[in-house]
Amino acid sequence: MSNIDENKNTVRKFIGLLGSDDITGLVRLLADDLQWVVPQDPTLTPLAGSRSKAQWAELYRGFKARVKADVKYTITGITAEGARVAAEVESDADTPVGPFHNRYHFLFEVRDGLIVVAKEYADSLYMYMFSKRAGDAG
Repeated sequence: MSNIDENKNTVRKFIGLLGSDDITGLVRLLADDLQWVVPQDPTLTPLAGSRSKAQWAELYRGFKARVKADVKYTITGITAEGARVAAEVESDADTPVGPFHNRYHFLFEVRDGLIVVAKEYADSLYMYMFSKRAGDAG
């Protein structure tokens, strides 16, 4: 198996775990020096910026607590070159505050089977508004 195939498999594993409650399994696929980037204007959304592994895990735990449902993430396209893996992803969940559906483009960099950089391009306004609504619903 080539490095490209191994890198794609690492991303597939990560996306496969992303909607589950197995945050420990997710974090195991992230390098200690992870840089998770949401390249948005920070004046428009608190989700914007760069986060460490610990900061990303904390943010994700908060999201999962608000959603209170399993979120299904589906890869609709994946492309890789060298250490970089691009994945188009859609998410779906039935939640106590209504349906959740978002679309993403992730650009991952993988080193030694671990994700070292993740750039998350998503409808961050949708995510922020949904999280706020879900948090407000109790």
